[in-house]
Amino acid sequence: MVSDYVELVCEKCCNCDMLFWITKKHHDALILSKESFYCPNGHSQSYTGKTDAQKLKEAKENTKRIQGYWEDTCNERNKHYDDLRKAKRKIKKLQKDALQEKAE
Repeated sequence: MVSDYVELVCEKCCNCDMLFWITKKHHDALILSKESFYCPNGHSQSYTGKTDAQKLKEAKENTKRIQGYWEDTCNERNKHYDDLRKAKRKIKKLQKDALQEKAE
């Protein structure tokens, strides 16, 4: 008695809507290779989109890029805030000095 199990994936033809099954191993290989395969009625099929792994990699890259942008923006904002604080202190000192000169 043979007790091996094969995992199958159900596919649906995009032309005739026929359901058919292929092994998961073959299914995964077709996704990676983007090769054409055929439904039982002979209609050509292929996976043209990005794999989940490709989508995940792109999402991670985008997250890093956005994080870098926000870090740069925050650093720039903090620099401008520090410059503004220094300018306000300088203005207060100048105002104080001007008032002292008037009083003399």
